[in-house]
Amino acid sequence: MLMSIGCEATTSLTVSLTFDDSTTKTRVLGVGDYVTITYNKDGLSKTVTGKISSVYANPYADKVDRSQWYIIVACTECSSGIAKINPMQILDVDIIRKAIPLIAVSTIDSDTNRITHIRVNSNGYFEFSQNDGATWKMLNLAPSASNDGQTITS
Repeated sequence: MLMSIGCEATTSLTVSLTFDDSTTKTRVLGVGDYVTITYNKDGLSKTVTGKISSVYANPYADKVDRSQWYIIVACTECSSGIAKINPMQILDVDIIRKAIPLIAVSTIDSDTNRITHIRVNSNGYFEFSQNDGATWKMLNLAPSASNDGQTITS
């Protein structure tokens, strides 16, 4: 008899780099990871630090053609705010912090009819998002003199 089923959909890319001193570095890069990537851009070495927002392959390209695979990193060093990096151009990569799985409660805001997600962040503070987790704002849980309960303000 089946007792339970567990499954998890993840988007990640395994990058294996071999250096001239025969050392290898293998990293699994996933959406939400905070990374530093050095890569070849137009023949020059460029380094970006940021959060991986997407890992994808062109759905119309041959799946073996790695030139159609990309990692999108949200970074401040880039004029557009993002770096689109082909993994075959990566010269070095370090994972600063792995993504923390999002465990959030969703509700509908009765004032705006928008879906709001509420979570506890890695520091133990409540946060909310009204754009499907793209950005999070801290909740201020301050006691209210009017009801001796807690008032939520952003």
